Amino acid sequence: MKKLKYFFASAIVLVAVAVSTIVFAEYKEQKGDLRVGNTISNKNVSVNAGSSNLINDGDVKVVKIVSKTDTEGVYNVKFDISAKEKENEKTTPIYAVVVFDNSGSMICDSTKKSYARTYDYGWGSIPYTASLGDGKTIYCDNAYDSSVVLKDKWESAVKGTKAFTNEILSIDSSKISYVTFADYASKATQWYKKDDNIPKSVYGHPIGGTNLSDAINKAYNKLSERTIPTNAKKIIIVISDGEPTEPGDYPIQSAKDSANEAKKAGIKIYSIGYAVDKDSTAAAVLNNISSNSANDTT
Repeated sequence: MKKLKYFFASAIVLVAVAVSTIVFAEYKEQKGDLRVGNTISNKNVSVNAGSSNLINDGDVKVVKIVSKTDTEGVYNVKFDISAKEKENEKTTPIYAVVVFDNSGSMICDSTKKSYARTYDYGWGSIPYTASLGDGKTIYCDNAYDSSVVLKDKWESAVKGTKAFTNEILSIDSSKISYVTFADYASKATQWYKKDDNIPKSVYGHPIGGTNLSDAINKAYNKLSERTIPTNAKKIIIVISDGEPTEPGDYPIQSAKDSANEAKKAGIKIYSIGYAVDKDSTAAAVLNNISSNSANDTT
């Protein structure tokens, strides 16, 4: 079966590894079948997160739907986000922080020993300008052919984030902030609301390692601000392509510990993996940190 690398969300490439994990089945009869739990489909699958039904005031429901297209290896991924209004009040607002992976592997294929640098490494170095981010030019070294530059991967991650940002901000009074992370995480941006002009610079540029723990901590701190309404639903959306490499000797455990602290505080975490093999350590980490996973401590 041909290895699937990228999947589209509203004509945007996305690989879905999140919440209750969606994986792609090794199913002999049908190429590209989708599996969630023990259910296999050759058309579409869906995963519910949060409240299964909007019964109680303030319940929030997130449904992720993955469906096949007519193009082999290309899938549509859609997020439907809804909340139940409290009586005599406006719709429960959502405050979300996007934790966006800016590690070098988001643009340079590390499986081919190509790594991102901020300078021209000379012969065998191919430049890429993060035009959908802050405009910084990155160089992939050991680039003996253009396939090491993962342009589709980086750009689809940005475009996919923009797509579900619009979904979240369509809910009254909802706001969103961004944290990027590589060797360390950036400070969370200001809160953006519907119709705000969100600058491309919030996505930065891909370079460095993967410090997921620091990123979750920064997102948690942002969601702890006292200005957030007491009835708001707080969520963290992690977008990453690999297992944590920072900090220190136990980066994976650090990421899990940070996620557990956030979940204990009532914050829901959703994960989206890009080009993540279903049996990889990265997939296991993303599933583990997500709310409603088998290892969820809340």
